[in-house]
Amino acid sequence: MLKKKAMNLIIIMLLISISTIGCSNQSVNNGENSIKGNKEEGNNTESVQLNTKEVLNSGVEQTLNISIYEEDEFYNEAAKKFMDKYPHVKVNVNSFTAPNLIEMPGGAVMSTAPSPEQTEEKYITKLNTELMSGRAGDIIVDLNSLPLVKYIESGNLMELNYYLQNDDEINLDEYYDNVIDAHENSKGKLYALPISFSMDTLGLNMELAREAGVNVNIDKDYYSIKDATSMGMEILEKVEGNNIVLFLQRPISLVFMDISNNYNKYINHEEKKAYFDSEDFYTILTTYKNLYDNGYFKDYDYLKDELIITDGWGGQDAYFQLHPDNEYKYKPQAGDNGEIDCISSTVSINSSSQNKALAWEFIKFLLSEEIQSSKQIIFTPVYKKAFISNSKEYVSYLQSKGNDYLKADEYIELYDGWAKTINHHYCKDLNIRNFIVEELEDLFSGKKSAKDTQKSLQNKITTYLNE
Repeated sequence: MLKKKAMNLIIIMLLISISTIGCSNQSVNNGENSIKGNKEEGNNTESVQLNTKEVLNSGVEQTLNISIYEEDEFYNEAAKKFMDKYPHVKVNVNSFTAPNLIEMPGGAVMSTAPSPEQTEEKYITKLNTELMSGRAGDIIVDLNSLPLVKYIESGNLMELNYYLQNDDEINLDEYYDNVIDAHENSKGKLYALPISFSMDTLGLNMELAREAGVNVNIDKDYYSIKDATSMGMEILEKVEGNNIVLFLQRPISLVFMDISNNYNKYINHEEKKAYFDSEDFYTILTTYKNLYDNGYFKDYDYLKDELIITDGWGGQDAYFQLHPDNEYKYKPQAGDNGEIDCISSTVSINSSSQNKALAWEFIKFLLSEEIQSSKQIIFTPVYKKAFISNSKEYVSYLQSKGNDYLKADEYIELYDGWAKTINHHYCKDLNIRNFIVEELEDLFSGKKSAKDTQKSLQNKITTYLNE
């Protein structure tokens, strides 16, 4: 029963990820989606006196504009509550598009690809133009697609650590400070502050591992894609049966996951260099291409097949891990050297904004327990008390559906432990993602060799980094 529930959820998530990749596959005009500016990186935030409260106590009518790609009820709700609290302030959440939702069999809801006029590429082009002309919102919301490094290099974003560390109303001990720290660049500067986060996980089928006699290091804090593939292949070779499936994900997704988890090994934004011409990357490409060509990526039927490796996200898999009939061992997904990345919803302050103090007060409002505890929040709140209260509600709901075994304290302890291992966040630039997906599609369709794929990626991304 657990397996069926798990697979239903994971299949829905896979469909969502496929629709996202589908959006990413559209051709990109590098010039349109890149941005240049005349400002220097690292604008001097410290010259701004931290007297932000005065702007709220003045009673003067003010307007705050927020730029966001897709309409989001969390930010809409927060804006309404902020305006209720401060009637002299108007907050406009300016979304480029609304989500296209369809209802799946069984009542689940998923988002479909946007129209050609409302893609993320179109939004980024529009936002780039607005930033260059000084017409972008006071606050920029990113849900893992904006070219934030480009914006930082062009001086378009304010450094936020000064605000965080000098505001007496913020106690960083009450937050997942490791998640916030992970968003700093190599110079220790913070330009995109996470409001909420999630993390990718991998699950290894322990029953099949025991049957195959494969030794799994359960003391290790994480799985890398390479580790999981190696163990999965060993299991597949030793367990008999035609209903054993290695991965739910397709090979393009697995290579992309490996690149994402080891991002700094492939891309250095500061030096504007790419390293896709390495022998290690050639091995990755040929390994998964050979697996694909030899039929290891079979269609998965959750009613009759056994899955060796599954992937998901922390909040879901912590629940699965605690089920008494669970056959998987779940762990955070990581890079080869233990880089545990996160996806997040972040906010930045436009350096051209005339309302920086007001923008900070709204961001601080987003970090408050009241807003962090919202049922509309995407992912896991960075405020620990909100995480605990939300988790208790989540567990209570699951218990009402017959999951009496589940205990809130156990769930919170497990997921909290995973969350505290996050130590990395890379800029999920949609342009770079598109380059990678397009080239991998050509590789696995047979249009390009592994060497040609390496060369093309190396040239495209090096050119983009230096634009």
